[in-house]
Amino acid sequence: MGGNLFETLEAAEGHFTATAFEKAPGSHADAGSWNPDLFERMGAVTGEMHALATQYHPSQTDCYRPSWFEESEGLAERFLPASEHLII
Repeated sequence: MGGNLFETLEAAEGHFTATAFEKAPGSHADAGSWNPDLFERMGAVTGEMHALATQYHPSQTDCYRPSWFEESEGLAERFLPASEHLII
């Protein structure tokens, strides 16, 4: 993608933003590895991430990325046929 962190792709419906991520090391926790220690660690990591996120201030404020709920508003109606009303 030209070395950019993301690309904006134009489409008939508007535009889409595409990006790619490098896979983090590790493995998936399958049902056989679920135990109280795993969930304790997952909770601790989630708490640390939340604490860091509350202190985050982007260095560039001219590029605003909407939150998931702002971004997805009306998305289902735009791309799914009206017959899929249960999904919408």
